[in-house]
Amino acid sequence: IAVISDAGTPAICDPSFRIVQKADEIGVKVISIPGAVAFVNALIISGLPTDSFYFGGFLPSKKGERITKLSEVKNFPTTLVFYETPHRINKCLVDCLEVLGNRKAVVVRELTKLHEEVISGNLTELVEKNLQLKGEIVLIIDSKEVEGERSKEAGQIDIFARFAELEKDFDRKIALKKAAKEFGLSKSEAYRILQTKK
Repeated sequence: IAVISDAGTPAICDPSFRIVQKADEIGVKVISIPGAVAFVNALIISGLPTDSFYFGGFLPSKKGERITKLSEVKNFPTTLVFYETPHRINKCLVDCLEVLGNRKAVVVRELTKLHEEVISGNLTELVEKNLQLKGEIVLIIDSKEVEGERSKEAGQIDIFARFAELEKDFDRKIALKKAAKEFGLSKSEAYRILQTKK
């Protein structure tokens, strides 16, 4: 019996490990044949350290759970690697900046496919890009901050500046809504940050 996949190596971030567990229970030998693994390929081309890394699969979809997970790995002395979805990548980057600080990071998408893309920078720069991506995404983050200043503060300054810029052309509510959307935040989160800055 063979387990094959059209989306990378079976059992890496998918439920095939249950088949392996069952095979082990009933005494069936399991042989692995190497295949394409997106996070390994992404790590190799990221330019970030590969001597030690942590692969966390998909980060939780809910903000609170995602913050908790990022807090757990914050002090790992390794490169951090995660899978992410197109509709969550910007919110994820904002949370990474808030929890981990301003680290070097690389977003890689559609590996080995026609629209393969590598986007490098630090987390502040990636948040500011407000990425509009499609396809399968791997996020790789360095183990240390780019600079000593806490990037949460830098991110807050950035959204404050953008809000002030938008407020020249729109009323306060619309400016807040637009700034929040650009930074992958809810309107209430953006409002809280702006109030903190004031």
